[in-house]
Amino acid sequence: MHTRFIVATLALAAATTPIDFASAAQRSPQDQALYEKAMADCNSPKWPNGARPYINYSGGWYRCVEPGSSRK
Repeated sequence: MHTRFIVATLALAAATTPIDFASAAQRSPQDQALYEKAMADCNSPKWPNGARPYINYSGGWYRCVEPGSSRK
């Protein structure tokens, strides 16, 4: 019973995790610069537990999201 719950939880987490399929070769130079800035900021000492960038390429902005946190 517990195994089924764990597998279902992991499947749900995998399905809801944003994945960036675009590689550097597929991004425009502006999008690549925004991606690099977001990655550097979200992996800086400002975020000691690490954070994933949520990037809005069309809007030109990003935010860092800590796993398991409501801090943005």
